[in-house]
Amino acid sequence: MIRSLALGFLSIVLASCARQIQPVNTRYDQQALPPAPDYSKSGHWAALPDKLDAADSVPLNSNLRNNQSTAAADVFFVYPTIYTGK
Repeated sequence: MIRSLALGFLSIVLASCARQIQPVNTRYDQQALPPAPDYSKSGHWAALPDKLDAADSVPLNSNLRNNQSTAAADVFFVYPTIYTGK
């Protein structure tokens, strides 16, 4: 059993070192950029204090409360991997 596992592991290691993976030659066409969002419209925001959204969620059974409307400061967070397009 141990010999089979060791042989399997060695096979994987040797196979991964056999050749480097090369990127596919793909042509990326330039496309026109979409218009910039109009941030004066609430529909262009993921979260706002006066809008029911995911930012209003707090953990169940905790002392935390949604106090966005009375918060002393505003926070703007840009999530680095939110883009899910092709």
